[in-house]
Amino acid sequence: MNSHTRATISDLKKFEFDGLFVFENYETIQQRRQKSDPDNLLPFEIIGGKEKVDSPFCMISSEGENNIKTSIVYDTELFDERSLQRLMHSMKEMLTNIAKDVHVKFIDMELEQVGPDSLVALFLDKNELMIVAILGVWKSGAAYVPIDPNYPDQRVQFILNDTKARIIISNQHYKEQVKINGIRIELSEIENTMSSFADIKQCAVVVVNDNNIEIERSKKHLVAYYVSKNNEEIGQDLLVDYLTEKLPMHMVPKLMIHIRNMLPLTSHGKLDQKALPKPNFTLQTNSYIAPRSLLEEKLCFIWEDMLGVPTVGINDDFFMLGGDSIILMQLTTRMRNELNLNISVREIFNHCSIKKLSALLLEQNGERLVKEQFNGQHRKRNFNGDNVASSGLLPIQKYYFAQDFEMFSTWKQTFTIKAPHSLNLETLKTALRKLFTRHGAFRLRFKLDENNDYIQYYADPDVLNDFDVKILPDSQAELKETLQESLNQFNVQTGPLFCVCYQSGFSDGTSRLVFLMHHLIIDSVSWRIICRDLERLYKGFALNKWQSATYLQWVKAVETYYSNNCAETERQYWQEVAHRTKEFNRKIADLFFNLEAVKTTTVVFSLSTEHTEHLLRNCPQVYEVKRIDTLLLTALSRALNIITNLQVNYVTLEGHGREADFDQELDLSDTVGWFTTMFPIELISTADNDLEQDARNVKKAVETELPNNGLGYGPLIGYHRNVPRICFNYLGQFNKNTTQKLDAWALVEVGEEYEDDTDEDTADTSPSSDADIMSVLAFSANGRMHFKISSRLSIQKRDQFVDCFKTTLEEIIQHANSKNLPVEYINGSIEAIELPANSMHQSFIYNHMKANDDTYIVQYLCQYSRKLNPLNMKTAWLTAQKKFPSLRLRFLVNDNEILQIITHDQSLDWHFLDISDEIDQPKAEEVLQATDRAKRYILEEGRLFRIYLIKRREDLFDLLFSSHHIILDGWSTAVLFEYVNEIYLKLENSESISILQDNAYIKTQYYLNQSYPEDLRFWEEQLIEIEKR
Repeated sequence: MNSHTRATISDLKKFEFDGLFVFENYETIQQRRQKSDPDNLLPFEIIGGKEKVDSPFCMISSEGENNIKTSIVYDTELFDERSLQRLMHSMKEMLTNIAKDVHVKFIDMELEQVGPDSLVALFLDKNELMIVAILGVWKSGAAYVPIDPNYPDQRVQFILNDTKARIIISNQHYKEQVKINGIRIELSEIENTMSSFADIKQCAVVVVNDNNIEIERSKKHLVAYYVSKNNEEIGQDLLVDYLTEKLPMHMVPKLMIHIRNMLPLTSHGKLDQKALPKPNFTLQTNSYIAPRSLLEEKLCFIWEDMLGVPTVGINDDFFMLGGDSIILMQLTTRMRNELNLNISVREIFNHCSIKKLSALLLEQNGERLVKEQFNGQHRKRNFNGDNVASSGLLPIQKYYFAQDFEMFSTWKQTFTIKAPHSLNLETLKTALRKLFTRHGAFRLRFKLDENNDYIQYYADPDVLNDFDVKILPDSQAELKETLQESLNQFNVQTGPLFCVCYQSGFSDGTSRLVFLMHHLIIDSVSWRIICRDLERLYKGFALNKWQSATYLQWVKAVETYYSNNCAETERQYWQEVAHRTKEFNRKIADLFFNLEAVKTTTVVFSLSTEHTEHLLRNCPQVYEVKRIDTLLLTALSRALNIITNLQVNYVTLEGHGREADFDQELDLSDTVGWFTTMFPIELISTADNDLEQDARNVKKAVETELPNNGLGYGPLIGYHRNVPRICFNYLGQFNKNTTQKLDAWALVEVGEEYEDDTDEDTADTSPSSDADIMSVLAFSANGRMHFKISSRLSIQKRDQFVDCFKTTLEEIIQHANSKNLPVEYINGSIEAIELPANSMHQSFIYNHMKANDDTYIVQYLCQYSRKLNPLNMKTAWLTAQKKFPSLRLRFLVNDNEILQIITHDQSLDWHFLDISDEIDQPKAEEVLQATDRAKRYILEEGRLFRIYLIKRREDLFDLLFSSHHIILDGWSTAVLFEYVNEIYLKLENSESISILQDNAYIKTQYYLNQSYPEDLRFWEEQLIEIEKR
C-alpha cells in the first residue's frame, strides 16, 4: 500500500492480528457519537515506504511496505524500539495509572511476548496513550491482550469510527494459540485431531484456570468439550489414548466433557464459553499409574524432586506438572549425571511422560540397560524387607577400634544443612523420625562378642523415641558448647551416636540444621543422602520405594566374598603393592627422620570458581579421565616428586567404598553408613614433567588396574600393615543444586570443624590424621575446590610442596583450556589468530558495507541503584575483555576472503559521564544513544563495543553497552554482564581476581572452519534432493 492510503472495513478483514489493545473512554465516545462520520471509510492510515511524513502519528518502514516495523513518529519526535527501552521499567506503572481513568477491556489476562515484528491492532484515542500502548505491547507488560475472535465486528467498527483510532500493521499473522507452562499450543490443531475421532460430531478446546492450587501446581489446563454423534458419552480413557497417539502429551486435554445435542453459541454464532459447564478437576481419582520398573521408578523420583510434586505417575505429562524449558534442560543434565543416560531436550519434549520416555530409553540403550540395572527384572534387588540383624565390622571400623583412644568419641563428623526459611519444629521432628526409620545407621550399636571382638547390630527402633532436636539461636559459641556436650555423651555400646541442632534467627531469614555424628555410622556420601531425604520428608514427599541395601547387608557381603578365597588374584596384587609400599616408607623415613620433633601444621587454600569450573567440567574430557581425583593425584604426584626426589611415590588413597565388581546386585546409592576404604596407590612422575603422561600414569593406577576399586586391601591385607604415611582423600562435590530451585536445601560449611582454627592436630574427621607425614583433603563446595593439607614437614618443605601442588593444578587447567590452540598464540610469540569469518560474520559484514545502516548496532541501557566505583567497573570490563576472545575481534576484508582476527590485546573503548547536574537526564541519555548509533564501527580496527558509565547521582548509575552484533548474541551478552558484575563485586570486596581465558569461542571457530567442506557437501546434497521433489 502507498503512503496515506485510506482503508475500508473490508481492508481490515484482510489482516489478522496477534494482539488487540482496547482503551475505551466512554465519555469521549459518547461525545463523538453525535459527530460520527456515516461514511464507511475507516479513520486510520497505513503508512509505508521510507519517505518522511508529517502525520501526527504514523509508522515508518525500514525495508518497504511489507515490513512495517521500525519506528514511530508522534508529533515531531521519533521513537524507535531501542529508544523506548529506557521506559521499560516505568511502563507498568504508567499503564496502571491510565487504567484508573479509562475503561480497559482485557480479553484474556495471559501476558505474551510481542515484538516489533508482530501484527498488532491498537484501538484508543489519538494522543499520548498511543505511545504508551505501543510501548506496552512491545515490552509485554500488563497492557498486552490477545485478540478475541468473538469480539463483535459491529463493536470493532464502532470503536474505530467513534474514537478516531489508528491501526498499526506489521508483517506477521495471528494464530489461535495459547501458552501453558511456557509451551505454545494451537487449539485448532487439537480440535481438528479430536474431530477426526469417528464418534465425535462437534468439539471445542478451551483453556480453564484451576484455582485449587492444593490439587495442581499448574493452574491452566486444556479442557475439551464434545458432542457425540449418538449423543452418548465417550470414555475419557478412549479419547486420551486416541489423542496421545496423534499429539504430544502436553496437547492432550486434561478433561473431556460431554455436551448433549450441540455446543452453546452466542448470538453471533461464536462459541459461548460462559455457557459451558465448569470442569471439576477433583473428580480425577484414577489418573495415577505407578512405575513398573526400576528405570521408571528412578525417573519418577527425579521428576518429583525437580518439579516439586509429591507423586508422579508414568502417564503424567511433564509440562502439565509445571515443567518448563529451563527445567527441561536441567533434567537432561541430571539424567546424564545420575543415570548415565544421554538424551536431548527435544527427545524429552516429544516423549514427555515417564512411560514414553522409558520406552525411548530402552530402545536407545536396551542392551546396556539390560546388562546394568534398569531392566524390567530389576537386576538390582529391592532390599526393602531383607534383614541382617547383626554383623562383624568393615575393615575401616576395625581400624578405628584398633586405635588407642582415651574416649571412643574421638572420630566424628559434622555437617550443616541450610534451609531457605525457618522450619516448623513439629514437622521437622516428624520428618526426622521417618528419616531414622528409613536409615538403620542411626540405630547402630556396638558390643563385644564371646571372642572379645566388636560386632555391630541394629538397636530396637524404640531407642530413638526420646530423641529431641536441640533448639539454638544464631550463636556459634553456643553451638560449639552444645556440640561438645553432645560429643561427650556419645557411647558406642548404648548410644547416642549423633545429635541434631536447629538454628534460626539468621539475618537472611534462613535456618540451619547441624548434624554431629560419630564417624562409625556415617561418611561424607551419607551427608548428601540425609540432606536429600530430609528435605523431601519435611516437604511431605515420599521417599524412593526401591530401598537400597542396608549397611549390615553390605558388611556381610564383603565378609562372605573375601573369606571364601574368591579373590586370590586380588590378594597377590595387594601383597606386591604392600611390599613396594614398605620399601617406600623406609625411604621417606630416612628423608624425614626428625618428624617427631615437628608439630602438625595445616594449610588451607581454594581454587577460584572459574578454575574450579574448568577443572570439573573441561579437564576430564581433555585428559580422558573418569574421575576428578585422577587429576588431583596428578598434581600430588608432581609435588611429592619435588620434596622426595623420587620418581615413584606411594600414597594412601581413601575411597568411598560403595562399589565393587563382585556383586552388581548390591545397590548402595541410598544407604547411610561408613563405607570408607583405604589402599595404597603408586604415583609415577615423568622425568621431563610431561603432564599428559603423568595423568595417564595416575589413570592407569586408579581407573584401569585397581581391582574392585580398592575394596580388597582392607580385608586381605589390613590397614595396620605397610600403609603409606601420606594420605589423600577427595570427598566429592557438594551444593550441586541441579534444579536451581530457590527453596532447595543445601549442604553448607562442608568439612569445617567447630574447633577453633589451630595448627595443632586436633580431632580430625577421618583416618587420614594417622598419616603421620602428610594428609591432603579435597572437596568442592559453593562452586570452589577446597584443599586442606596437614603435615609434619618442616615449614620450608611444606611450602615447597604446597606451591608445587598449586602450580601443577593451574598447569593442568591451563593446558586443558589451551588444548588444540596454536602454540605460538599460547606463548605470545604471535599477536593474533587469523581464521576465515563464518557465514554469520559474512552476513553482518555485507550489511555493514551499506552506508548509514545501523541495523546491527545493539544497545543495552541498564541501571545500578547503588554507589559505584568507576575505576573498579572499568577494571571489571577490562578483565572481561581479556577473558572473552570475541571482545577482541576485528575483521579484514581481502579480495579473496574475509578474515576474523582474534588479537591478544585491544584497548577498551570506555567512557565515564557525569550528568548529575542535567535537568533532563533521560533526554541527555537519548542524545548519547543517538550519538553512539551515529558513530560507525570500523570492523578492520576492532574495538567493536563501547561502554558508557553514566552517573546520575551518587547512588544511581546507568550503563550503556553498545556493540556490533557481529561479536555477541543475546545469550552471550547475558553471560558477559553476569561475569562483569561478579568481577566488580570481587574488586569491591578486595578479593583476588584470576583470569582464565575462555577459549570456547576460538575452538568453535576452528571446528567450523575444519568442518566447512563436509558441511557444504551435506547441504548441497540436501538442496539437490529438495529440487528433485
